[in-house]
Amino acid sequence: ASWRARPTPEGKRWLTVALERRQTAAAVAQELRVPVLDFHPPAAWVTLSAAAGTVQAQVPPGAPLAATFTLMHVAQLQTPGPPAVYRLTADSLAQGAAWGLRPDYLRFWLARWSAGEVPQAALRLLHTWQETQQQLTATPGYRLHGPAALLAGLRKRRTVRRRTTALTTGDFWVAAEQAPAFFRYLRQRDYVVHETSQTLPVGSYALRALPLPALLALCRTYVLLREQVPGLAALQVETLSRDLEAALSPAERQAADRLSAAQWYTLAEALPGSAERPPPDYVRAAETPAALRGRLATAVADQTPLTLIYIDAQARVTERQVHPLRLEERWGHTYLVARCALRAAERRFRLDRIIKVTSYKLKVEG
Repeated sequence: ASWRARPTPEGKRWLTVALERRQTAAAVAQELRVPVLDFHPPAAWVTLSAAAGTVQAQVPPGAPLAATFTLMHVAQLQTPGPPAVYRLTADSLAQGAAWGLRPDYLRFWLARWSAGEVPQAALRLLHTWQETQQQLTATPGYRLHGPAALLAGLRKRRTVRRRTTALTTGDFWVAAEQAPAFFRYLRQRDYVVHETSQTLPVGSYALRALPLPALLALCRTYVLLREQVPGLAALQVETLSRDLEAALSPAERQAADRLSAAQWYTLAEALPGSAERPPPDYVRAAETPAALRGRLATAVADQTPLTLIYIDAQARVTERQVHPLRLEERWGHTYLVARCALRAAERRFRLDRIIKVTSYKLKVEG
């Protein structure tokens, strides 16, 4: 098999210097002859220095090709030289780790190429970068979190792309059954994986109690998702769901059934094949979104006052007497716009939160 090599900017500069010194092809070959990698170099091939939070490496034309090849993957070329000057930074080290270059391997060869003359400041920087950039936090079945530069580099690996799913936050989602093997893969490449039970930041919203009807609807929706999404964390919520069903009042149970049915219809539209499964009992008992919309459209056209059994934003079941005005689409939902007798003002009611609709004789003043 034949292949072509394209010279790097550094290589082009070396060729230019060689041609300027000697004009014959034999002289160029002699000039570019690379020494065999010797474990006992007579002098330093690479000169290292540390300044302004970076490590600089000066590489003369006579240095081993392995030095140039390694630095090309873990450092930024500042000047092609000669001597060529490479700059190692935290981001470039993360990129090198993404290509599979182990930090201990890099420190070993930097010491060899510099004849052991690695400044202590450079070693401290390399250790600090490794400690901060090789740290990953993971929850099996949920997400893998770490420095943005490190995650972006990892994403270039085929194995990482195959075993994880990228989230919009830049983190990775890791399936529960994939997590043990994937974490071993990362640790074999010197990444430190801290497995925790919870990685979400706890905000003030998490300190408020979740209403029981909403919690039951959440458990039911999770069970539906687990049946449709391969690799989703296998949380055991069936017992909790049964306990909630037994503990809720009839009105709260109605609210939970309505919320759950709305989520089932949403998933049926979003996930192919989910609608092919027999719907749960709470879906079969609920009015379909199309039927409810049709009844409300008729009420709007006929100006029929209505009584709504409605679930508010806090998942509380309320009864509202309203005079329907119009239907409108907002924020991905359908709303009934009506004048509410309780609030004495115009209000919007999401259709997927309406449990029951009946006609009502409402006195309209004026």
